Amino acid sequence: MAIRLKTCGLSMYRATKEIFSSLLTISSGSLLKRIFMTTSETKKMCEEITYYAGHKLKPDDEYEFKKLYNRIKDDEDLDSLSQKKLEEIYKKYLGK
Repeated sequence: MAIRLKTCGLSMYRATKEIFSSLLTISSGSLLKRIFMTTSETKKMCEEITYYAGHKLKPDDEYEFKKLYNRIKDDEDLDSLSQKKLEEIYKKYLGK
């Protein structure tokens, strides 16, 4: 999403509001839900996958999980596609 910011304070306010509103999505029950997870949430998910389902992972999922886990260990931020993949693996094997 490309937003051109003008020098006027009002247009910067609108642009900022649009950016932050794009980070939020409306979920069921009219509650606001964040799209991106915090670093501690991703680390917790990885630890749970390793502890409970590490031996059950299929080869493709295991390869993807190891790549993601190494990125998290190195304190790199995950992009939205990587976070979705991590959530898919988590739901698939832990069903939470």
